[in-house]
Amino acid sequence: MKLSKFAIVLSSLFFFSFNSHADTIIIKECRTNPHDYLVFNESDHAISEKIVDHQLANNPDLKDDTIVEIYTNDYYEDRDDWVASFTFEDKHKSYLLYQVDKDEFTELDQNQYQFLLAKIVKCNADKQQPIYSLNFDVD
Repeated sequence: MKLSKFAIVLSSLFFFSFNSHADTIIIKECRTNPHDYLVFNESDHAISEKIVDHQLANNPDLKDDTIVEIYTNDYYEDRDDWVASFTFEDKHKSYLLYQVDKDEFTELDQNQYQFLLAKIVKCNADKQQPIYSLNFDVD
C-alpha cells in the first residue's frame, strides 16, 4: 500500500514538473502587427521548412500525408518563437517549439503546445490561421 501511494505521489510530481516546463520557456511578449497586411518572406518559408524537416528527418516520406500547422506572430519583426503541430496519418500528434534566436527545437506535449500557442498568437488578428501549413484546409 505504501509503495502504491509513493508511486502516485511520484507520478504526480513528475506530471506537474513536466507540464510546468512550458512556464519556464521564455517567450517574448508579442507585438500587434501595425500593418494591414501579413508579410511571409523567403526567410519565413525557410524557417517553416526547417521546422518540418527537423520533425520529419527520420521519415521524409510522411511529408505528403502529415497535416502541419505552424504558428508565429503576424508581425514580421516579432517572429522569434514558432510552434508547430503535426498530425500523422494514424491521427498521432506531435508538437514542436522552434526559437529562432537560440536556433533551438523543443519537443512539447499537447498542454505545453496549447499554453505556448496562446502566448505566441495573442496579438494576431486571426488566432486560428497558421502562418504556414501543409495538407491543411481551413473551412
